[in-house]
Amino acid sequence: MKYMAAPRFICVIIIIISCVVILYLAPVEDINKPLDNIEKIVFRKRTYVIAFFEIALYLVTQLIGASRITKCITLVFLAMSGILIAGKIKNGMINSHNNL
Repeated sequence: MKYMAAPRFICVIIIIISCVVILYLAPVEDINKPLDNIEKIVFRKRTYVIAFFEIALYLVTQLIGASRITKCITLVFLAMSGILIAGKIKNGMINSHNNL
């Protein structure tokens, strides 16, 4: 984490944007694991609960001044939002090829 020189406000902006992306896109289904409506509702609720606890953990670590942990949580949010975006793009590409 010593190589990640990000000011606190940059980490907060990354967390906010990533959280919006995660809450908007989750859950992402796959060809091998399609989700029915009930599963989508259940997994979306789980996403909200996990995001709430991760944000609470982020705020607690910000308050106690544990900058390494806050940077780690920021990177986790950034990675998860990137993975969700990649999954949605992949599903869109597969769906567009199947419609041709």
